[in-house]
Amino acid sequence: MHTIQIAVTDSQYAADLARALEQAWSWQMASVESPDLEQDGVIVLDLVALNRVRVPLRHPERIVLIAHNDPENFPVPGKRALFRDIRIRFTQYC
Repeated sequence: MHTIQIAVTDSQYAADLARALEQAWSWQMASVESPDLEQDGVIVLDLVALNRVRVPLRHPERIVLIAHNDPENFPVPGKRALFRDIRIRFTQYC
């Protein structure tokens, strides 16, 4: 079974996201502070978690970034190379 690792600072948002994803797919959800980049599956990050990730990533296509749609947030200092390799999907959250 595949795992979706959710590394999102807002614990309520992370829990809501995990519940929604569990309903959509039969994958296992794991709320984590720092994702295990060696583990298979999708990794959902917010900007705080992204700042803790080592680059370069071996499989950047597995990353889903959740952030406020605010150009001031991008690119995250020190992560410019990462942004060339992943597709960023924006969502608004509180």
